[in-house]
Amino acid sequence: MTPSLGLARVTDRVAAKIVEAAAGGEIVAGGYATALIAASISRSHKLTVVVTATSTEAEQLSEAIAAYLGDPDAVCVWPGWDTHPLERVSPDLEVMGRRHEVRWRLAHDSRRPSVLVSSARAVTQILAPEVLDGPLEIREGSLVARDELLEQLIDFGYRREHAVEHRGECAVRGGILDVWPVQSDEPVRIDLFGDDVERLTVFDVATQRSLHDVALVEIFAAREWRPSEHTRQRARQFASSRSWGTDSFLKIAENQRFDGMEGWMPWFVEQRRTILSELRGDVTVIVVEPSRVNERVRDLLEEETELVDAVGKTWGVSEEIPLIHEDFATALDGRAVDLLIVSAPMSPNSFVLASSSAPIVQGDPGRLAAHARGWSAHRRGVIAANSAVSAKRIAALLRDEGLDVSENPEATLDVRLSVVVAPLSIGLSLDDPEITVWGESDISGRRAVHRAPRSRARNVDGFFDGLVVGNYVVHRQHGVARFSGSTSRAINGTTRDYLILEFRDGRSYWPTDQIDALTPYSGGDAPSLSRMGSEQWQKTRAKARAAAELVAQDLLVLYRERMSAPGFAFHPDTQWQLEMESLFAYTETADQLRAIEEVKADMESSRPMDRLVCADVGFGKTEIALRAIFKAVQDNKQAAVLVPTTLLASQHYATLGERFSGFPVTVALLSRFVEDSEARQTVAGLANGSIDVVIGTHRLLDERVTFKDLGLLVVDEEQRFGVGHKEAIKNVLLVSTS
Repeated sequence: MTPSLGLARVTDRVAAKIVEAAAGGEIVAGGYATALIAASISRSHKLTVVVTATSTEAEQLSEAIAAYLGDPDAVCVWPGWDTHPLERVSPDLEVMGRRHEVRWRLAHDSRRPSVLVSSARAVTQILAPEVLDGPLEIREGSLVARDELLEQLIDFGYRREHAVEHRGECAVRGGILDVWPVQSDEPVRIDLFGDDVERLTVFDVATQRSLHDVALVEIFAAREWRPSEHTRQRARQFASSRSWGTDSFLKIAENQRFDGMEGWMPWFVEQRRTILSELRGDVTVIVVEPSRVNERVRDLLEEETELVDAVGKTWGVSEEIPLIHEDFATALDGRAVDLLIVSAPMSPNSFVLASSSAPIVQGDPGRLAAHARGWSAHRRGVIAANSAVSAKRIAALLRDEGLDVSENPEATLDVRLSVVVAPLSIGLSLDDPEITVWGESDISGRRAVHRAPRSRARNVDGFFDGLVVGNYVVHRQHGVARFSGSTSRAINGTTRDYLILEFRDGRSYWPTDQIDALTPYSGGDAPSLSRMGSEQWQKTRAKARAAAELVAQDLLVLYRERMSAPGFAFHPDTQWQLEMESLFAYTETADQLRAIEEVKADMESSRPMDRLVCADVGFGKTEIALRAIFKAVQDNKQAAVLVPTTLLASQHYATLGERFSGFPVTVALLSRFVEDSEARQTVAGLANGSIDVVIGTHRLLDERVTFKDLGLLVVDEEQRFGVGHKEAIKNVLLVSTS
């Protein structure tokens, strides 16, 4: 089944009508139709820019537009900086890398997207005065001088490290160069034989093992602003005439990279330009709910003005501090674009797209069948499923209701009802032409939460729990500092919190939403404070790495002994496994999917699995365990879940019971809240194999509990079990395999 082809046929059917209507300048439609309108406008071979009020709306809308176009690569999101100007914090490296990539794609016709989606904050943000270089392109079989490539990466703003663990880092070991491109979700290993690129592979940062080959690697700059010689000369002049910024201006003049340097960029912008300034050829700008967009920009400018005023008073700046955003009307001024408004209010010249939300079925196939039977002869229906497994399952349910359903995407709209594979969050119903589109959540009755993949940042709340004034913390790049409290500033009704960090050479204010760069200090009682940006901290890190390598050698010996023990190799996923996983109501994060794949690979190996899954609250660890449990049961093995509290046991029991309902899996609970008679039945069922999965507290460790064939043991919150408990766990495993 070709992903998204069916919805692309829907776009083809309505595109001409919407393009003609767009000439009037305003289309009145519900939010559910915005993606279809944008996809249709792009069919006129014009670059289509869609502006929303918030970044979350931009992300959601981009996914829906890609579904209606049938091509994810045809849609780009223009991200905005995730920091306020003049803070001593640079924007996230991934954000800067993706902005660089989008600008480069817009400048090259062969790679130019059809649709660019942006939030109000991002579209009004001024650009760096310098023109960015294109990416470094490395292909298998090409010639690359290792040292020259390393120098280019450092010039691009990449940090050289002992091992690559984060975006924007590179590392060299002999003829191997590792790099994590800032715009990419995966790091890449470049194997060199002399100057020949012998192999390009994606690798796992946790194990440092290569995963799969790639043919091409594109590496964009890790810094969005790389001052030119002209800029550096101006910085030298500013350093002598603006004493309040001498240190920062001198760093820019010396071509140094430092946190927060992007906040100084507006002083060097001679011609203020936004992303709209870089659009070439015919362009249509679609403003979704313009009143909200304009209000968001006004709030943004007021917030920024208050911030620069406060900073100006603190620094004693007499001149006006330039803002880093433009008014939306100014950003549009003079651009050769067609402006289309998609809004709810109706003006005399507006075109009303006769549309509504998809009929409510609330997860009931019978209700959908009733709607379909009541349609006119001309109406066509399309159901967009998130995966091929979901599409087959939905089609089967509807056939059970007596409906004739097509799963051929090329026949979409040629037949009465079709099921296609396309990740669409919400559907719609059109009156002319008569088309109804349902998203999978419309059918299942469960609205999936839009959740962007999360980084590996630590739990912020957990970090604050034990943090008191006087505690020492470690900044990844700057070293040891003393926590001296926190402060906040209310700007236009929005409060932003900061940690106050004392370094040896001064005080720094660190935004709490950038806390992933900090860790609690765990060394001696009274450490020496570091100087920000000094080389001494880098030397300290190098010594720590050397000590860690010695510990790692001991661990390798222990791990080798574990690897030599034989284990049971589980079979690949069954059809039931795929169906059960498709019932997950949320979007898996990138890290979650990787953890699931690694757990399954361990289970299918002939070596015993001993894996720790460690992540923040809300990461989705339970779903990882749930899929592993179901996989074990599919091979006629039993699974046990050991938890520290009765409340957690009851929660897991309810979760597994709900997800495994409809499948031949028997789940039992064993805790002090279970009646003795029921507990005896559970123990007997575990011994004779009639119970597949058991969730239990410390009662599972009782010597009277035995298993017929235990294949998987899941321990939740391992740190809450002592040495004695863990020895009991080993006994459980020995008894079950004897």
